[in-house]
Amino acid sequence: MAGLMIAATAIAEELPLFTTNPDDVNGLTGLLTVVPVTRPTIPPSSDEATTR
Repeated sequence: MAGLMIAATAIAEELPLFTTNPDDVNGLTGLLTVVPVTRPTIPPSSDEATTR
């Protein structure tokens, strides 16, 4: 539901939608530009490394 609200905002403001889940807005591609992005890998912080 939240994803559709974000998509509706992008449509209303005529902005592209950058998402890591382009399949979630599959039916809306005629209404907005969907830009698929990859989720970045976040390395563990130094605090996490010392507690393991």
